[in-house]
Amino acid sequence: MADFVAPGVWWLHDTRGSNVFAVETASGARLLIDCGFASSARGITAELATLWPERGPGWLLLTHAHVDHSGAAAALRARFGAR
Repeated sequence: MADFVAPGVWWLHDTRGSNVFAVETASGARLLIDCGFASSARGITAELATLWPERGPGWLLLTHAHVDHSGAAAALRARFGAR
């Protein structure tokens, strides 16, 4: 289950030890900061379904290309149609 960090920010946990954050801006835009390992895609999707049941993120922001930050990016982009 995601931990509330600050207004509009949650830290996701089903990520095999990666740091993945879900963010909802004041204007309603939703994004993920980093995407964890490729094997984390299913867990991230499940956590987001609980956190944001009506729609997923529209944006993926990768801080860098290491596999523990970007591994699930392609799967999550395909699943949510995120930029």
